[in-house]
Amino acid sequence: MLQMQQFDRSRFNSLPEIERADAEARESNELSAALHSLGPIFVKHGVHESWGLSLLHKHWDVGVDELPIQDVTKSETPMEFESKSRASSFGKPFFPSVLAIKIQQEKLEPLEFSADPSVSEANNVLASASAFLEEVASTATENNLEGRFGLIALRDAASGYDLVEFNFVEPLSLVRETKPEEILGQRVIETSWRFAPDAVGGTCTRSCFSRCTTPSGGGGHRHDHTPAHRPG
Repeated sequence: MLQMQQFDRSRFNSLPEIERADAEARESNELSAALHSLGPIFVKHGVHESWGLSLLHKHWDVGVDELPIQDVTKSETPMEFESKSRASSFGKPFFPSVLAIKIQQEKLEPLEFSADPSVSEANNVLASASAFLEEVASTATENNLEGRFGLIALRDAASGYDLVEFNFVEPLSLVRETKPEEILGQRVIETSWRFAPDAVGGTCTRSCFSRCTTPSGGGGHRHDHTPAHRPG
């Protein structure tokens, strides 16, 4: 059973920006390899409703004694989840929401955290999924994918909505249930995927779980929507 290690700030800060992570994963064919080799493992072990595949990336750095923690800022549709660097003494319970795998040390490495209760439930599922962790870790390592992809706790979006991450100039990210027409004309990058059994093909099908908006013309991360709350 892989054990959970403590958060490594230098590991998080060394992650690539989303544009570079996406470009490198596609150019190297790692994205296709990950979807085909790792996806069926989620379904095989029955964790596909709680965990998906994440493209490892960052949008800002975390400072000393800080953690990238997501909080629920709006629990009704359209739901919102705000991530930023917070003190480890953050006053709410929080749990790993994005995990990397370090098979050499047999460790799960938490890269992001969330105070969303559904993430706590997903961690409970993972605690009893040692066979899944061992297989996904060994397969990722055999295909040289462990540095590019990790695990992400899933949540269900309301019908007619997608989960989209908007990024600000300041070190803050907002994941929001968003209708597809709201992001027409914007460049978005798929950042995570969920898998489901495929009754016809006998293995699994994949679908995008979350997307990230990127700025047009380069420069800092911005988004074109007024947030439903004042970032603080």
